[in-house]
Amino acid sequence: MSPEWAIPHPIAEIMLKTTDSSQIRCGGGVINRSSGRNADWEVDNVVQATRVMNMPNVLDEINQKLTQQQKQQEETNPPYGMYM
Repeated sequence: MSPEWAIPHPIAEIMLKTTDSSQIRCGGGVINRSSGRNADWEVDNVVQATRVMNMPNVLDEINQKLTQQQKQQEETNPPYGMYM
């Protein structure tokens, strides 16, 4: 039996609430809520555990980049054309 990492994770909580599930099996492990604990993401690979741990940071970076792109696009393209 291989080792397992149970990582408490806000995205796991959101996924379980959205689907009204107690467990979701996926290619990257299992998302579940064990008795006495919040939602966690269980994986059996240390590389996957690192990716799960870094996911909120990666999502923040993506959000920042998208926000910057949107601001740049709004600056170059006025929302109502040239007649305001």
